Parts: sequence; C-alpha cells; structure tokens
Amino acid sequence: DRAQQRYRLEMRAPPFAPTLTNFFDTIGPSRLTVSREPVGFLTGEALEMQPSVTILDDLLRLASTNAFTVTASIAPGSGSGSARIVGNPSAKVVQGVATFTDVGIAGIGSGFVLRFTAAYLTPAESAPFDVDSPGRLNAEFCGVGSQKSCGPVR
Repeated sequence: DRAQQRYRLEMRAPPFAPTLTNFFDTIGPSRLTVSREPVGFLTGEALEMQPSVTILDDLLRLASTNAFTVTASIAPGSGSGSARIVGNPSAKVVQGVATFTDVGIAGIGSGFVLRFTAAYLTPAESAPFDVDSPGRLNAEFCGVGSQKSCGPVR
C-alpha cells in the first residue's frame, strides 16, 4: 500500500545465471488532502463541521484503500498554546476517505489549524478556523439594553 521508487527484481532459474530487471516504480497511496474543512464553534464541543481527509496517490487520484488510520492534532503555532484535542482524534479510512465524527478543541482562540497524519503518507493541514466560549458569545449578543433575547446562540 505504499508507492516506491527504483525497484528491481532478481530472477533465478538454475542452472542459468541470475538476472536483474530494469528499475521500475510503483504507484500507491502517498499523501493526504483535506476534502471537507473543519468549522469550529464552541470550546470543548465537537466541531460544527467535522473534517474529512482523502488519500491520494502520486498521480493525485483517489487511492481506494482501507489500510490507514488518520489522526488529527492541532498544528504547532496555531490557535492558543493551551488548547487540546477532545473527542476522537482518529478516523479509519474507508475507500480512501477518513471521516471524523467527534473531534473538537478545548481552548479558545482564532486561527486554529488541524494537522492530519497517517503512517507513510505526506500530512495535510486544514484551513484556519476559530473556537469560542459560550459565555463570550452570549455577552456579545445579549449586552445590556439589547433587543435580542439572551440564551444559547448558534
């Protein structure tokens, strides 16, 4: 399930001398790409839009494989330093696509980027998104003298 370069096969058939084939390459899964971007909302909860990650081969085609698990983490230098992943940060690949169902971020900040990794594959990163707190959102929408009703805002 991995692309390799510069393979050679050795053929043996006694009593003949062994011979080597010319070099050749194989094409297989090689990189991740974000196919559905995450959208954050509230700290500690599952992301509003759960991400999906697709595995591509060297020719940038879908690699229909089930042999990988993709893991999400907060990209270094993004969001806030004390934030952490909550929920399930791993998704099994099915037919070349890993769909997350319960990943979120505990921490408040803007510019969070998720980094997606899988063994032997080039990682991918999401577009930046923000994560906020319910109290701060309510304060913005339910200020003193506000005509809007106060309560959970989504």
